[in-house]
Amino acid sequence: MEEISLTDEDRSGLLELALESGKSPEALIHEAIQGLIGRSRQARSWRDELRAGEGLWAGRTDLPSLDGLRAEWDRRAG
Repeated sequence: MEEISLTDEDRSGLLELALESGKSPEALIHEAIQGLIGRSRQARSWRDELRAGEGLWAGRTDLPSLDGLRAEWDRRAG
């Protein structure tokens, strides 16, 4: 595996966080990487679940239009 290179600004920020947290820079990098991997796995799992349900309610006429719901959500948010 290649060595990780940091900008001077990143290195300075990492050292500052290490001092504030009492953790080593290596531990903070490890935590950050584990968090990134975990979020990526969670997002993939969520997408897989959505894909598994694709077409589940195809042909149903008693359900509201997804486009209509989205337009309503956008109108309320905007």
